[in-house]
Amino acid sequence: MAKAKKTLTDREKRYKEKKRRKRRSFFKGVFITAIITLAIVAMLSSPIFDVKDIEIKGLERVTEQEIINAGIIKGENIFTISSKTCVELLTQNPYIKSARIVKTYPGKISVTIKERRARAYVEDEGMDYYIVVDETGMNLGTVNIYEYAQDPSLPIVSGISFDNFDTGEFLNQEASKKLETVVLLAQLFEKYGLESADKIDMANLNDIILHIGKYDVLIGTMDGADEKISLFTAAKNQGEIPDFRGTFTIKDPNKPGVFSFLR
Repeated sequence: MAKAKKTLTDREKRYKEKKRRKRRSFFKGVFITAIITLAIVAMLSSPIFDVKDIEIKGLERVTEQEIINAGIIKGENIFTISSKTCVELLTQNPYIKSARIVKTYPGKISVTIKERRARAYVEDEGMDYYIVVDETGMNLGTVNIYEYAQDPSLPIVSGISFDNFDTGEFLNQEASKKLETVVLLAQLFEKYGLESADKIDMANLNDIILHIGKYDVLIGTMDGADEKISLFTAAKNQGEIPDFRGTFTIKDPNKPGVFSFLR
């Protein structure tokens, strides 16, 4: 006698169908994961995605080698180069204010650098070096006083006090105020076509002294500084100041400057 075939209830049917769907979903997931994994392996190993072109913009002081040191290297797979990590490494250089990296697939990387500009050499009393600072008062590093003598492109600033001023750090508030004054003076030098001061004594903001070539220019405060620098430049260019070592006092912009020989 044949055994009667068991009839499944609706509940059992739903349960079996659910198990079948789960199995199909599992194998589908495994298949998709395998495809993605193979695609990733192919992209990481294919020479198509090797970096072939590196475009760098904005370099003045920073070298291309420093860009390479951050991990942007020709021949590397473009997917293995982390833009975020490279930017973090680049901006550890105090001269790099910001860095932007753009990838153009399959094999080009564009790097745009914005550098900080050195504005002055700050004396560190008793030391054989000057501290290079930008307009914000950041310490960009040091330069030996003998190296400075070979390229005196920036003024030496004396009379600024600070403690524990390391590379990448900023000057204290009082020192920053004095540096702001130095930057304003540098802008006035450019405005009137005047050579940069060899040295600026900022020990007293009420008695600022500019050492320019043969002359010690006493301008007092920054009140009327534009007119003061203009008057000094005109007097110098017109030969009204003797071509001898001396002091030129011009603390009142409404009065002509006074020259006196140094004894």
